[in-house]
Amino acid sequence: MSRFSMRTAVIAFAACVAGCPASAFPYDCTRVSAVTASGQRDFVPHIIGEDPLHSERAEGEAIYYLANSPMPDLLRCDVVGLGPIPVLQCVPAENNLVPSVARKRNALAASRLHRCVREPVVGPLKSPSQAGHLQWFVTDWREYWPVRYRLDWSANLADPAWTLDAVPVFESTSVVGRATRARKLKDRTAAGRPCRQLLKAVQYAQSDFRSTIGPLAAQGQDFKLYKSSLSLMDFSVQVGVGGTAPNMLFAERVVSSVMPLAQAEEMGTVASRTLSACLQVRAERLADRPDGEGRVELVWRLTDNYLRRPVSVFAVVRFEPKNGIVTRTAVRIQRRK
Repeated sequence: MSRFSMRTAVIAFAACVAGCPASAFPYDCTRVSAVTASGQRDFVPHIIGEDPLHSERAEGEAIYYLANSPMPDLLRCDVVGLGPIPVLQCVPAENNLVPSVARKRNALAASRLHRCVREPVVGPLKSPSQAGHLQWFVTDWREYWPVRYRLDWSANLADPAWTLDAVPVFESTSVVGRATRARKLKDRTAAGRPCRQLLKAVQYAQSDFRSTIGPLAAQGQDFKLYKSSLSLMDFSVQVGVGGTAPNMLFAERVVSSVMPLAQAEEMGTVASRTLSACLQVRAERLADRPDGEGRVELVWRLTDNYLRRPVSVFAVVRFEPKNGIVTRTAVRIQRRK
């Protein structure tokens, strides 16, 4: 039995799911991560005082507070209460920028977000409400509530010439999420391979994985497991058939890592959020599932509504409480009936 530190175990499972090397950009990335973390609490931790520059109120509802900026050299920010969901709104630290210079500042901010969050920049997309405006989006899935960053640039001689907004994501599908998935599905790099495999597996769930079924691997009283032609990281991939039809893809990896329950929970949380970043769907923690043999499965569920038939994706960590051992990690995929 090998013994792993918590850091090693979490990195191993997350890297297995994500395939993304960590990058260090301490100045920019610390500030961007702080914004995403602050978004879990309506950006209240980012507020540093009331903004004297904003005296106007939209029907008495808009409230502006000075806020820390994720990029102080480029932006100054407010936390704006325009309704039930506060938003971090940032404008250029420089005044009277011409469109070409504003575009360069906008591109620099987008590249920082891309490097720090390690997610693609989606855009440019035309603004649905402002003519002549283009928008770019980056979504950070590393916290419980994902936070979406929107960059807006104007081709007109307007002030501000470009802006950055950050807001938690609550919807189950979106134009940005769909475009991000399309980008990930076409990513042919080594780092993009795990997400590409996962997205393809979800597509095959539309037909219950029938075309992927290979030789019989195991058989129970009312259930059969067949080898699958699909690949998913370094997991063993099989299709389960109950009754007369396939009903689930089992992608499992045997491990033997000593750790307490809290660290196993963290391990699963990291893995589930990595799956979320691939699918652009937030994960939900389910109740633990005892297996009757002294083990318990820690389970996270993602409901993928982007395809014609909804698909459930589960991140699973099997834990032995008596010995304090994680024995198996898994991704399971099933078309919802």
